[in-house]
Amino acid sequence: MREIHNTYIPLRIHMHNNIQVELVPGGTLPTKGDPQAAGYDLYARIDSEIVLSPGERVIVPVGIKTFMPIGWRGRICDRSGLAAKQGIHTLAGLIDSSFRNEWQVVLINLSKPSYRLDEGCEDGCCLPEIWEDSEQNFKIEPNMRIAQVCFERVDEVSLELVPSISIEGDRSGGFGSTGS
Repeated sequence: MREIHNTYIPLRIHMHNNIQVELVPGGTLPTKGDPQAAGYDLYARIDSEIVLSPGERVIVPVGIKTFMPIGWRGRICDRSGLAAKQGIHTLAGLIDSSFRNEWQVVLINLSKPSYRLDEGCEDGCCLPEIWEDSEQNFKIEPNMRIAQVCFERVDEVSLELVPSISIEGDRSGGFGSTGS
């Protein structure tokens, strides 16, 4: 007689969607760090190093064009290591399904600048200058992983103009009004 064991078999629903990618000359196909990563790494398509000082922002091409099905978008996200260790963050990161040009990423260096006093300012009357050779400067190298993209579904919505919004369940405080 055969013994039957009740075993748990996880149900995995796999819905595969294709995003068509065209490489711009010099571009690199986005990659995942591991098979279960949520985002694909994006690579800087630049010819030479860019130095990003604290407080500066730059637009960096990433060497791809895409065709996404209607109802999809690409959300540009920070690479966690760059954000935590270097203070490098992304800005304005939403790629619509209708966008067909080369993708670009806006990066900003949020590190605190290093200051120094000019020669001859022994009395402390001179204003400090930002030290251009600071450790806080961030060097973007050609083909460096600078951001990641997460592809997401977007529900179609319509805006309905109404004379006033119901105050039922009103929470008008915003920006931390629910407590800390």
